[in-house]
Amino acid sequence: MEADYIVLRWDDLVRRRWIPTLGGQARSIVRWLGAYARAGALVPLVTASRTLAAAVLALPLVVLVFGLLAILGLALSVLGLSALAGAIGAPPAFGLAALGLTLLLPVVWRRFDAWANLCWLGRGHLHMVELARGDIAGMDDRIDRFADRLLREVDNGGWDDILVVGHSSGALHAVSMLGAALLRRPDLGRTGRPVRLITLGHSLPPHALLGPAPRYAEALSALVEADWISWTDVTAAADPGAAGALNPLAFSPHAARSDRVVRRRPHFHRALTPAAFRALKRNPMAYHFQYMRPSDDPHVYDWYRLAFGPGEVH
Repeated sequence: MEADYIVLRWDDLVRRRWIPTLGGQARSIVRWLGAYARAGALVPLVTASRTLAAAVLALPLVVLVFGLLAILGLALSVLGLSALAGAIGAPPAFGLAALGLTLLLPVVWRRFDAWANLCWLGRGHLHMVELARGDIAGMDDRIDRFADRLLREVDNGGWDDILVVGHSSGALHAVSMLGAALLRRPDLGRTGRPVRLITLGHSLPPHALLGPAPRYAEALSALVEADWISWTDVTAAADPGAAGALNPLAFSPHAARSDRVVRRRPHFHRALTPAAFRALKRNPMAYHFQYMRPSDDPHVYDWYRLAFGPGEVH
């Protein structure tokens, strides 16, 4: 068997809007929470999945705690260093100590976020908000180029079949690309070379709750109706960067067609040794990318067999 792969890149569009500063990251979390609240999406997300509930509730809580600590520290600094210190009998050193602790907060935050990746998660949710609003300049054109490339490979490539893979937010773009190609060529994958789709660690339900742009809605409808295109989803319930155990079509107008997607659990707790799984749980980012990494027991989950070989994940 021979396989080749093509990476369809859209990271440059995201980097233009990626927020590097700590204050900007905090504001991005507030912005996406506000967008979800206005769309009436927070309650459905929190009640539908424990993993999503933890992610959605942890973000504002942690940011609020760090923000309050910063405000309190600055207030105590001013109080301790001002003439008011005498009123409470506090020496100037009290203010200096409070100021020093306040200045340490960004360092503590960055170390904490290097493990928890809350800002990364918040910016990912903001990316979905901007996608739903159609605010990302150049994204529609990029999806059209992806669809063009897919159709060229179907027509000219020397392959038995074509596999489209979308991970995390990339699952949204995979759906958009396949849907765009189907709208141009409704018999795509039905005649000629088969076309398959695999989504990994998907984030489609939160996006659906935002009321996606009409173009994405049309693409998703075309993909759902093209049931000859195999759609397999592998998403771990405990993945903090995904929509947990939710069906990719949850909250969409096609929720009743949940059987359209063949769903598989990766069972990382059985696919990895106990020591490897304990280490994985301590690293949320690594957990989110484990779908495309080797497993200790390929009989439980094997990405390479799922994508390129016979048989399925159980």
